[in-house]
Amino acid sequence: MRKCCVFSLVAALLFYFPLSLAAAAGESVFYRSNSLGMKLEKIQESDNDEYPWIIRASQADDTYEEVLLKDGIDEIWIETVTQVQGRRVVSRIYSDKTRSEQVFRDNLLIEMREAAPSGSEVRQVLSYFSGELLSVQLFENNQLYETVTYIRRADGSLHMRQVHVHDTAGSFLDEILIIGSDRQSRAILGRRTDFSLIRSYSNGMIVSEKWISDQKIDSAVSVTEENDGVLVVTNTDSDGTELVTTYNSEGLKEQETRKSQTGTTTAQFFYDDNNRIASRESVGKSGKTVTDYTYDSTGTLQLETDYLDGTIQRKLIYSRNGNREEIFRDGKLYLSIFYEADGKTVKDTQLAE
Repeated sequence: MRKCCVFSLVAALLFYFPLSLAAAAGESVFYRSNSLGMKLEKIQESDNDEYPWIIRASQADDTYEEVLLKDGIDEIWIETVTQVQGRRVVSRIYSDKTRSEQVFRDNLLIEMREAAPSGSEVRQVLSYFSGELLSVQLFENNQLYETVTYIRRADGSLHMRQVHVHDTAGSFLDEILIIGSDRQSRAILGRRTDFSLIRSYSNGMIVSEKWISDQKIDSAVSVTEENDGVLVVTNTDSDGTELVTTYNSEGLKEQETRKSQTGTTTAQFFYDDNNRIASRESVGKSGKTVTDYTYDSTGTLQLETDYLDGTIQRKLIYSRNGNREEIFRDGKLYLSIFYEADGKTVKDTQLAE
């Protein structure tokens, strides 16, 4: 797969600049290169021995050729670019006899092939509409096994991607990715009646729903989308405890309410101008708890400070060499706990004098 990615980049460059890189017909031009086959700088043939990787480029008639050499001797791959019936064909053969080919038409990649030394072959056929990618068909040994279809909005932005797998049993198996908005995308995995609906949000939250025989299976998580992009996520535990989390339009957690048989606790979250959490306030049976967060000039979290009804309870000081936790009683330092560099393993404890 890595070969294909590198090959795509090189082939795209060759498509636009194949003729200007070579000298007159029959002559060779040399370039200092690397293991990826990138042209780093033009060199003289006499300097070939000074570099572990070089490219030898030449052109004869309508064929442009490049050879990647290691130590000036070993041929890693040979690549040729030819013009055939209005199409540009870029072919490459590797030292292990693996072959690959890319075909371009009207500046668009329309076909890719890769053949293994054993004779097996994989192929992709790409279709376009008004220059936008419409579909990709994937073949293995001339057998179609997957079709990827792209549906776009009027402005050209992606609305839907559908993956249809052509399995040997003839059943209809799909993966559909629907780009709903900047804040949410949806993916459907499975068959027509038995599938999972996965919704991904810009804040990294993922919610999954399962459907069997067209019936939705009860889920512990539900999401409600309110006006202005606000999300309300409700998570219900098996014991009936309910956690309701509200996210603002920027995907930041704004409020969290936990309801259980023992009571209700509500926490609010506040952020600075860089969308970093600045403080967390929680109100419950024990009183009002506040945690303040302090950052250094690079934006790295340096300090967390906890208060209960205005009285300091704890400090957590972050450091590369190990964190330090300070415990307070009646507003005075009582105990210091030192951690190893992993920030978790206790290294030492010390009572305050």
